[in-house]
Amino acid sequence: MSQKQFRQVLVLLGYNLSDEQVRTVATEYGESNGEIRYNEFLKDANCLEYIINGPTTELKSTYVKKWTDFDGAKEHGELMKKIMNQCKKDRVRLLEFFQDHDILRKGYVPRQKFRNVLHIQKIMLTIPEYENLEKFFQVPNDPTLVNYVSFNNEIEDIFTEKDLEKNPTKTLKSFNAPSILDPKDVLND
Repeated sequence: MSQKQFRQVLVLLGYNLSDEQVRTVATEYGESNGEIRYNEFLKDANCLEYIINGPTTELKSTYVKKWTDFDGAKEHGELMKKIMNQCKKDRVRLLEFFQDHDILRKGYVPRQKFRNVLHIQKIMLTIPEYENLEKFFQVPNDPTLVNYVSFNNEIEDIFTEKDLEKNPTKTLKSFNAPSILDPKDVLND
């Protein structure tokens, strides 16, 4: 399996690895032709359990799913919070990237372009999450188009608010992305 395919499979399993992390895995589990021995990696990583000729089945092999979530966030608020956390952590402002695909500045793009922009900016979502976003922000007269302006307005609230020039003394609320550190590891006094 190539490194690109390996990374895509891990994203589907819910593990977002950076390019550097994939290269590190390739040094341990890589072949001379650049392919990764993924079955050995999965066995050592313990994210999937591979059973050969299990005693309870007559199948030759079976994969038992562990710790995988292919559906992602179920509710719109939860999904938007997930996207906001990633945008805040990576300091990504999406409007300019959407406008690259909307030459006439109409405020909407096709569904595939919407997905491409999010994926290129490393906002990793599952297919059901993409479908939920597209359904929520779809253009009323054309379900093949997504209104990126209203989507971006919800996301931009983490950075600033629109009416600051009219109200310069306004106090902004701060959006804090959750820490990547485990809260149980925080030292006490």
